[in-house]
Amino acid sequence: MKKNVVKFLVVAFMFMLVPCMYVKAEDPVTVADEQQLIDALANGGVITLENDIAVTKPLHAYKEVTIDGAGFTLSADPSFVKEDTGNGSLITVHKDAVATFTNIKITNNAEQSKYGIQAYDGGIAVLNGVTIFDCKWGAILANGGGLIVNDLTLSNNPWGIEFGKGKEVTEDPAILMNGTIQVPEGEEQVDMLYMATNDQLEKIEFGTMADSEMSLTLDGTSLVLKDSEGTVVATSNTKDGVTLIEQEIEEEQPEEPTTPTEPAEENPDTADMNVIAVITLTVLGLAGATFATKKLVRVR
Repeated sequence: MKKNVVKFLVVAFMFMLVPCMYVKAEDPVTVADEQQLIDALANGGVITLENDIAVTKPLHAYKEVTIDGAGFTLSADPSFVKEDTGNGSLITVHKDAVATFTNIKITNNAEQSKYGIQAYDGGIAVLNGVTIFDCKWGAILANGGGLIVNDLTLSNNPWGIEFGKGKEVTEDPAILMNGTIQVPEGEEQVDMLYMATNDQLEKIEFGTMADSEMSLTLDGTSLVLKDSEGTVVATSNTKDGVTLIEQEIEEEQPEEPTTPTEPAEENPDTADMNVIAVITLTVLGLAGATFATKKLVRVR
């Protein structure tokens, strides 16, 4: 059974609110060149850039990973060569992977370049303090993948976020808005939201978190981005045969708090195990309680 993509994005977002839920595959690492970055992506976990890095071939994320740019730029070297079966994206987040990009600048404008970030066939890209500029094609391609937008800046790309579904892709693209998409003053970003017109795109799911500064809505058969005052920031193109499905997130009344009880006397022989159990249950409870206050309702 195909999952509700936006609901899956919300679950992923809720778990990101509780970082200790994750068990990192490797200790956090700092990288200074292309090969170090490739090796770190293969291991997953938290990666921090030590300086600007230019890569000569596409990057891939197959695991849960956080890429902290520390304000530096990830770019395509002029010698960048795309793969025979790839589309020239600088970095691709693959099926079942979640890649969080934070405090990073990305550009991809070499001869064989195309997109900055690609969320591919169920892969999820989380954008948190990300600037994508001067890409040769679009800034981001949701190619059957999901996007969680917290803080994204777009500038001087031929188009911004493209929604598509390639020939061998089985999932539909989705986007969850939880913040802002901005363009620097004095700069331009045309086609901020763009539906691919030359592939098998048939459906886009989208939603907006309740406290998001900007929101995604429908206007006929177009996807519309609005600011906090309801002013239209961007309107997508249209494509015949594409269904736009909005997943609204409604607040529910929280359950009445229970009266805390006195903790039982601790057995020193099992103290460490008890601490781990308490932390685990507490974190699970917080994540569950947070998610329980949200309900997704399909609008038909």
